[in-house]
Amino acid sequence: MKDKFLEELKDYLEEKNIKQEDIEEILQDYKEFYEGYEEKGLSEKEIFQKLGSVQEVYNNIKSTLRRREIEKSWQKKLLSATPILATIIFVLIGSLTSKWHPTWLVFLMVPIMGILFNGKKISYKIIGVMPFVLLAVFLLIIEYTNKWYPTVLIFILIPVIAIIFSPKDIPTKIIGVTPFIATIAFILIGYYTETWHPTWLVFLSIPLVGILIPKRTTQHK
Repeated sequence: MKDKFLEELKDYLEEKNIKQEDIEEILQDYKEFYEGYEEKGLSEKEIFQKLGSVQEVYNNIKSTLRRREIEKSWQKKLLSATPILATIIFVLIGSLTSKWHPTWLVFLMVPIMGILFNGKKISYKIIGVMPFVLLAVFLLIIEYTNKWYPTVLIFILIPVIAIIFSPKDIPTKIIGVTPFIATIAFILIGYYTETWHPTWLVFLSIPLVGILIPKRTTQHK
């Protein structure tokens, strides 16, 4: 039924001469809405009541399409200007302070801005920019503290954040992040206390969490 709804919505939007890129974004949004309701255990009838008919969907979004066009216009201009702005900032700060490193990190603005303005959901944007943000944080900490280890553990936050902001239910997220949290806890405790044994027992939290928090199965009525 989900595929049928999305196909009908696609056909209706094409009949209204909506731009293809807008259609793709709308379909992606409503696919995520549908799957989100499925994970909550709603029946197909309840989901369609939440989403409305394709005509209702169009009526709800048509007033935002013009605003989206305006937003995309200035976003494209800003994206085009970002490499130039980054270069100016890099040269000015580098010249005035002689701190070419880590000033070069300003160029991470380019991919970050590209991700922030890609039109996807905020959760996807957070997941997308996180590797660049954590890379910058890691290099800054190294630059000013010279603590390579255990600072490198910061990169474990990349999959953790991806799991947290995924469209999964909370029990699945908890099960997903447990191995990474256990690894961080094991390394930090072992490193600072030098008690690797019995600290390794923290890994038993992985099967324990899996047993205590079983994944929920979606029930379709």
